[in-house]
Amino acid sequence: TPLTPIVGLLPALKQGLSKEQLGYHKVITQNAEYLGGLIDDTLNIARLDSGKMELNLKKINLKDVVKQSMDQNLSVLKSNGFKVNLKLIDSYVNIDELKIVEVINNIISNSIKYVDKEKEIKIEMINDKKDKNYVSLIISDKGEGVKSEDLSKIFDEFYRTDESRHARSSGLGLSICKRIVDKHKGTI
Repeated sequence: TPLTPIVGLLPALKQGLSKEQLGYHKVITQNAEYLGGLIDDTLNIARLDSGKMELNLKKINLKDVVKQSMDQNLSVLKSNGFKVNLKLIDSYVNIDELKIVEVINNIISNSIKYVDKEKEIKIEMINDKKDKNYVSLIISDKGEGVKSEDLSKIFDEFYRTDESRHARSSGLGLSICKRIVDKHKGTI
């Protein structure tokens, strides 16, 4: 709550600033936004852990949910030079649409933050051959990936594999994704 008026008033303070002061304003704005995201992520984790976050499950075509997420991210992906490759199929599953969009958006955001060279993101859906009620959603990029010794820790709260690469990361995104997917009785 105390951060809301600060972030809200920052644009008004921008008027009439010198070039040097605008630089300071930018730093303050970025840090306030980062802090707001960190607070939101921490509250999200707390709600997920407390069991107070209920899922609003509905039978929805996951293909439409992926498209919705891509629509939200397309301009950022394009402005960052990403090529998008989609292989989607119709698959009706019981999910909380907003929570699954949050998972997809978080993973796409990680690609945008950490892929430097071959900027391509691929999203593919595959139905399970044995269980028609199960679908795999595969989101991949051509980034350097995570070292094998770090794989067991990537879903830990506040864990970051390399501090220099993750300066603007809370270290909570994948932890939140895992909790949401677990609550859906899925795996990530």
